[in-house]
Amino acid sequence: MKKMNQTLWLLLALSLTFVTGCSEDDDPEPIPVEYGGITFPQGEISFADAVVSYTPGPGVSSPYDDPTLALEAPDDTEYTDNAVALGDEGVLVLRFTDNSLITSGDSEYDLWIFEIGDLEPTDVAISTDGTGWIEVGANSGATSGIDIDAYIGSGVVAGKKYYFVKLTDLLPHQTGSPYAGADIDAVGAITTVPEGIITAGGSDGVTTPAIK
Repeated sequence: MKKMNQTLWLLLALSLTFVTGCSEDDDPEPIPVEYGGITFPQGEISFADAVVSYTPGPGVSSPYDDPTLALEAPDDTEYTDNAVALGDEGVLVLRFTDNSLITSGDSEYDLWIFEIGDLEPTDVAISTDGTGWIEVGANSGATSGIDIDAYIGSGVVAGKKYYFVKLTDLLPHQTGSPYAGADIDAVGAITTVPEGIITAGGSDGVTTPAIK
């Protein structure tokens, strides 16, 4: 009987070891994706998920006035209707919901803007809460990147989580109606962490996204 009890305990211990080894803590590794020759190590979560606000400038009408066309991964090859036009000096604010943009600690690009059609630049700002904005320069149009580490000491904090990106069309006027201004297809974060991960900058306490 004693030997049988020992055997049962051994089988129970092995079962627990197997279950523990397959615990929910073993998150699957992200699958990198590539768009336009740019690899996003964290995969599909890397792209903006929600529209916070959209204030188009003059020269925009349907079907180019749908801001949701700037969400998720890029899907516009060149001149199709899968991008939103900002209009002259128009403003688009997007939010990451399942991830956040952080600094990388080097001079590589951390944030990529996918703009299609004519090369029309935008001013770029980022925020932890959608209220206080930090200017991080301007992109040149087309597919272009920004190194937010270059702005550490000018508002950006290493390891801080940035959930919001604001794009403002820059003059001069280049294209007319119905798709005036920069045409935004997607916004993606190369240096990003999934939600729930605490970074060196700490938690920012952003719990309720302002989604339009």
